[in-house]
Amino acid sequence: STPASKEEAVKTRIKDLFAFCKADNKAAAAAYIMYRGPDQSRSGKDVTHYDGSSEDKRDVDSTCANIRGNLDRSEGYDFGKFMTQPKGDASEVVAYEVYFRQGNSKVGAIYAFTLLGGKYVLVDIDSISADVPPVRKGVATIVGAESPNAAAPIAPGRGGVAGGVAQTNQNTPPAATKPSPHAPISGGVLNGKALSLPKPSYPAIARQAHASGTVVVQVLIDENGNVIAAHAVSGHPLLQAVAVAAAHQARFSPTKLSGQPVKVNGVLMYNFVAP
Repeated sequence: STPASKEEAVKTRIKDLFAFCKADNKAAAAAYIMYRGPDQSRSGKDVTHYDGSSEDKRDVDSTCANIRGNLDRSEGYDFGKFMTQPKGDASEVVAYEVYFRQGNSKVGAIYAFTLLGGKYVLVDIDSISADVPPVRKGVATIVGAESPNAAAPIAPGRGGVAGGVAQTNQNTPPAATKPSPHAPISGGVLNGKALSLPKPSYPAIARQAHASGTVVVQVLIDENGNVIAAHAVSGHPLLQAVAVAAAHQARFSPTKLSGQPVKVNGVLMYNFVAP
């Protein structure tokens, strides 16, 4: 049957691709993955063929290994936000966040697709979060083309899907803390107060769309200086998920009021610079 919407069409393609990779049916999976190798007559115009070139096989092998690894380590998976962004050539990139459940935590990735021959094919897999050196003050700036923390683009001359996934902390229960009689206090902009402020990765779909600007994330910090809640309040939709994931990893010194540790409300600001 024909999917009722673009979102359902992409979701169906992801489910099918996952099933093929889980079953190690690489010939079928190949038809869901865009060719990104050195042959300019095919690149961006064709899908991979598992009985074709070594670049095709490498592409399919690495993509299926990525997907199968997450499926094998997980109890299941959930779909998150659906995103769509026009490109300069009048086409568009569409993407779904997928979260793999692993106990009390989740592993997240963004699966980006484009329409090719009337069907959605996989362009990229991007990490939703990444471990980076701490930034102690100022607004975190993420440069799309230059940041060493950005997910690696697909290398010219060989196929393959960039990225992999990294574990996020949004569903990890916070450490037990001594109850506080005080309500959370307002801390304003908290970037300069962080002991550790990891930068988010720059998603491939955002690079392709030249997405930029500041993402503002509202956070709640517990008595121990850990971020226990975070949500985006403004910013480009293709950049919000990675900013929220990075905010969960921020660490602060405990804040005390009248000698008692208290929770703090505030915002973290991440400035993304398009390539």
